[in-house]
Amino acid sequence: MARVSLAVNESYKNTDGEFVNQTQWFNLVFWNKKVQLIEDVIKKGSGFSIEGKLNNQRYTDKSGAQRFSTEIIVNAMELISRS
Repeated sequence: MARVSLAVNESYKNTDGEFVNQTQWFNLVFWNKKVQLIEDVIKKGSGFSIEGKLNNQRYTDKSGAQRFSTEIIVNAMELISRS
């Protein structure tokens, strides 16, 4: 199993006409042969697309607070050439 954090950047123009850059983070989980692909091929800045299933979890942290997390369990992926 491998866990990877993925940053997705989006740029758009807000209602005031200013460009805004927004980053969202996603937690990806890879199993089996996909782990080897991630280790051998995917590097920072690599382009790839994924298909997967959302997995929501609830847990209690060390201070006793309830926390929630969402992971994407990757079922399929494809490398994308960035030219």
